[in-house]
Amino acid sequence: MRKSTVILTIVLLVLVASPVLANGGIALSTPATTSVTLTEFPFHHEDQFRVYNNGDEDAVIMIYVSAPYPDIEQWVSLEKDMFAIEAGTSTVVTFAIDAGAGYTGDYEITFTPTKLAQELTEVPTEGKINAVAYIGLGVEFKLTVHVPQEVGESSLGQRPPTPEVTPEIEPPPVTEEQLREVTEEESGVIWQELLKPIILSIVSSVVQGESAELSASFVGGGEPAEMGLLVVSPSGKKYELPRSATFKFDEPGKWSVIVTIADQAIMGKTVEVLPKQGLLGTIEPFKLLLIISISAGVIIVGMVILLLVLLQRRRQY
Repeated sequence: MRKSTVILTIVLLVLVASPVLANGGIALSTPATTSVTLTEFPFHHEDQFRVYNNGDEDAVIMIYVSAPYPDIEQWVSLEKDMFAIEAGTSTVVTFAIDAGAGYTGDYEITFTPTKLAQELTEVPTEGKINAVAYIGLGVEFKLTVHVPQEVGESSLGQRPPTPEVTPEIEPPPVTEEQLREVTEEESGVIWQELLKPIILSIVSSVVQGESAELSASFVGGGEPAEMGLLVVSPSGKKYELPRSATFKFDEPGKWSVIVTIADQAIMGKTVEVLPKQGLLGTIEPFKLLLIISISAGVIIVGMVILLLVLLQRRRQY
């Protein structure tokens, strides 16, 4: 009985330290620390969270970072902010807070791993013709950074008042019925509205070292002047391309191909790059070692037989 109690306690502690938040096939295991207090400048804090793809298809993930002020956003760095993830798998993302100087205050930093849409969602919008939307599903993790008054005063002091800015006109919100079809939480929706749907034409797989045609365009034509492609390798390298290009995939693994308009990610798909096969193909290491060992043994036996034959002939002479 005591042993069962101990095991249950350990499991509960793990769950409390790493809660898993889920939304629309994407889930997030957050770190135990949700608030940090600076004791001095400069300041460094590093932690990790895990992103899960619980859906039944591969996904392109982008991590959006937001903070109340631009200087706070500049404190944040990510090991990787966009990547492909296979269905049913997860990946760890490391982030860091590096503050060289700052103002007194409490600042909430929000990390939102978001699964980009692969296809459009029909959204009949009042007053617009053939409006469509690309909806990305995400979950949030919030980290609060507290700069005490004495620490702030020793750096930049009190934050000056923020000048009033006229808010930009935002598109009308998605209706409750549309939200229900996509997700249960409104905060997990990133909505990109366009007047025309997009066609992203890419291969699903390619062999390492080969080139493939990539293209994105509006259905029905039109000149998408600000449309482009962003290709991301498994190791995190980013390549900005025009909306139609030939690209050489030089690294095996899952690649991301993302359509951007005015530098905003709209949708994304994955490309599986298969390892380049050599003369021996994709033989498993154990089998390859076995083949080499047998071949070496045959060669040695042959050489011994040849040597014995030569010695026998020499004795006859």
